[in-house]
Amino acid sequence: MQALVFGKSLLRTVATKLLGRLHPRFSVGALAPTDLREIPEPALRAGWVTIRTTRCGLCGSDYKQAFCKGNFNNPMTALVSFPLVLGHEVVGYVAAVGSHASLEVGVCVTRARGRIVVPEVEVPREFEWTPLYFREIVMAGSNGFAVETYDGRRQPAMEWYCEFLHSRRIDVIPIIPHRFALQAYRDAFLTCWDQGRSAAVKVLFEVPAPAASTAGWGAV
Repeated sequence: MQALVFGKSLLRTVATKLLGRLHPRFSVGALAPTDLREIPEPALRAGWVTIRTTRCGLCGSDYKQAFCKGNFNNPMTALVSFPLVLGHEVVGYVAAVGSHASLEVGVCVTRARGRIVVPEVEVPREFEWTPLYFREIVMAGSNGFAVETYDGRRQPAMEWYCEFLHSRRIDVIPIIPHRFALQAYRDAFLTCWDQGRSAAVKVLFEVPAPAASTAGWGAV
């Protein structure tokens, strides 16, 4: 599967930082630590899920990594390994689960500062709570769902939202006009670099339905 990968290479990093002072295109050029690679698909483990990515935003942390503006002695570096698969602002769907769905799985796949609502009574259980701390996740109980009435019909608000998107009654495309194929990652990074001229609010990678799976800016 394909992934955008940042390799920890001293020679490439030094060359990229020096050449990047001449022009930002060198920061994502042939000598740069960031490139598009074929990598093995990770094995699915018990309690894990596979998320098939359909969209992935280009985050500021990814931008700093590609343009060598990051800090290798950052405390968060201890939580990753190199080569590093970039991309974490992911929209996708669960393609496979390693075990039955649980709160533990929900905690693992929820975005940073996201919110998990538990609508039913959960049985007592023990699981890995570390993501609650590192991702600042909020877990809240709820004894009901938000239900809205529209056009004589009543259903959960999220179902209304998805229905409006599906029927194209809401057009979200103008919000993110800067969209790129994964193979055009160099242009995507340069669009972020020159936001004054590109006026990019958010840069988005669009991942086609896979014949083979993708990771990072491709899959997580």
